[in-house]
This record gives sequence, structure tokens and C-alpha cells, in this order.
Amino acid sequence: MPSKSQLLWMYKVMKKARYCEDTIAVAHMEGKQPKFDIGAGPLPGEMHLAAGLESCAAGAFENAASQSVANRNIGPL
Repeated sequence: MPSKSQLLWMYKVMKKARYCEDTIAVAHMEGKQPKFDIGAGPLPGEMHLAAGLESCAAGAFENAASQSVANRNIGPL
């Protein structure tokens, strides 16, 4: 069972992930309305977001060892 500090850290990661995805979703839709044009806007192309799955990323990173390559490359959260 994760400690209270680990749970708090995971919650912060989930909040940041959701904020990032919500922001990217808004930017992706810029310039694509009223008629959807996948090639328009500042972020053209497909966008696959994982809203609602933030806990998967938080749990995976919490489980990863501190010497893990993934943990070293994501920077401070």
C-alpha cells in the first residue's frame, strides 16, 4: 500500500496530466471549426488523449525505481 506522501505525489501527477491534456485538446481544436479540418490550426493532425487514465501514468511512475530511465527523463513534477 502506498504511503500518504506517495498518494499525494500521485494525485499531483494526475492533476498535472489532466491539465496538460485539457490544454492540448483546446489548442488542437483551434482553427478547426466550424468545419473540422484535421490539417488546420497550430496542432495539425490526429490527437489521441487519455483523459481519465491519469492514474495509470501516476501509478506506473510511482512504481518505477528511482534509477529508472523513465523517471530521469521526465524531470521534476
